[in-house]
Amino acid sequence: MKSEKGEILFLYLSISSEAVSAVLVKEHEGKQHPVYYVSKSSLNVETRYSHLEKLILALIMASTKLRHYFETHPIHIKTNYPIKSVLRKPELSGRLAKWSVKLSAFNITYEPRTTIKSQALADFVADFTNDLQPEADLEVKLLTEKCEKWILHTDGAANVRGIGLGIILKSPQGDMLPQSISCEFTATNNETEYEALIAGLELAKNMGIKCLQVYVDSLLLANNFNGSYTVRGEKLIAYLEIVKTLAKHFDSFSIEQVPRQENIDADALAYLGSSLNIPPDTKIPMIKIMNPAIETIQIKAVDEQVSEGSSSGDNSESWIEPIMKYLLEGIIPEQENHRAFKVKVSYFSIIQNRLYRKSLAGTYLRCLEKEEAQEVMREIHDGKCGNHSGARALRAKIVRTGYYWPTMNRDTKDYVKKCNGCQRHGNLYHQPAEPMYPIVSSWPFMKWGMDIVGPMPKAPCGRRFMLAMTDYFSKWIEAEAFAQVEETEVISFIKRNILTRFGVPAKIICDNGSQFIGRRTTGFCESYGIKMITSTPVHLQANGQAESSNKIIVKRTG
Repeated sequence: MKSEKGEILFLYLSISSEAVSAVLVKEHEGKQHPVYYVSKSSLNVETRYSHLEKLILALIMASTKLRHYFETHPIHIKTNYPIKSVLRKPELSGRLAKWSVKLSAFNITYEPRTTIKSQALADFVADFTNDLQPEADLEVKLLTEKCEKWILHTDGAANVRGIGLGIILKSPQGDMLPQSISCEFTATNNETEYEALIAGLELAKNMGIKCLQVYVDSLLLANNFNGSYTVRGEKLIAYLEIVKTLAKHFDSFSIEQVPRQENIDADALAYLGSSLNIPPDTKIPMIKIMNPAIETIQIKAVDEQVSEGSSSGDNSESWIEPIMKYLLEGIIPEQENHRAFKVKVSYFSIIQNRLYRKSLAGTYLRCLEKEEAQEVMREIHDGKCGNHSGARALRAKIVRTGYYWPTMNRDTKDYVKKCNGCQRHGNLYHQPAEPMYPIVSSWPFMKWGMDIVGPMPKAPCGRRFMLAMTDYFSKWIEAEAFAQVEETEVISFIKRNILTRFGVPAKIICDNGSQFIGRRTTGFCESYGIKMITSTPVHLQANGQAESSNKIIVKRTG
């Protein structure tokens, strides 16, 4: 229905899990008539908005698409949600602040929603009724968002040794306050759960906490408080009354049952309190050990070796002293070449009784002795700001920091090699254990691959193994069955099946079997000038021709 300029229009908002909608209506002769209807599918991010944010999003969408109505008409928003109070909070930030500024340009009035007279509009809102959040739940959520929520994990343990309570209180920032309590009285498992909960609530109350979320692994306790289970027993009823009284001190309070695996820390503290009998004033410190004792001893041994090496070097003459003597007194050591020594010393200067060397960049590097160099390498390599860099990067970083000594290249390499962390977590070098040989055969019967097939089903004379050799050029296969394959059988097989029929080959490729690399077999091959090439266990594909032939033989014999 067409609206007149300046006429009051009413806006109804509705949301669902995947869309937001708004309908603009006018009242005429006591009836509501729709003016315009708009809707928008929610983006992936918008589907995670709260219900109140989605309602404000629907209002923003309507003000954007129906801007000409908002600019020329007073708009009355019909809703029972506290949109007005939320948009006018002074501590707003982010998208809510932007939306509040954008809506302030229009003449918008918020009114509680009464009975909707338009049947079409009623049908429209009914489509979204299941997805709307009750106002009571929304008020609780808004109240929860205003205060910082703390988390409390509690658990109780009752066994033959005693009674123990475990409490873990976590702040919104992630700080943890654990407590293990040992009790000197007897109680059942359910009573210890209540005792742990009451002790945790007393702790939270004394700390002035207002919003508290409690997690327990006792289904009975959680359902007793929530009203799902009936409380039986005078003691449990008294415990429940105490819990409800303490819960009234919090603005937001709830208890939820979680699996035991998610409450394992509180359970461990409760078991500790029930198993360990110590005086009340005794405190048990919690110490963390980052490395096992074996690694710690190895690190200490390396440090001692480094310190011994530096102390042994004290007996030798310092490399700084001759340069200092020349710069101060003009004395050149006898063993030094005068010209070469003067060229070397020209890069050095004395500043405030300290020796400095001029770098290629023009800056001066402070010269260090061996003890000082070790300390600098240790601090830069694995200190507070160290990153366990390689030798070349470590040397470059030392130079950039402003230090120098003549044996920097050798010392940095040695230090990185002795670093335990670098050796454990460094990159692996995938170098072959033996030299790599190209498997190329230029003419027939030049190169053979040799391997053993078996054990196989027993044949006459107890033969269970088969020795096979395959030519790389023609793929010709020579094979013979044996009861066992030792060096004697390998030598006789090569003589009878290869040498007498095809001549002396140039190379034979085999694995590292003892019958192939034994002294007699290798001596026989050397006497005929045959080169034996072995494939390593980690790269069996090097003898792939023999492996492929074995598959064919096994398939046909099977």
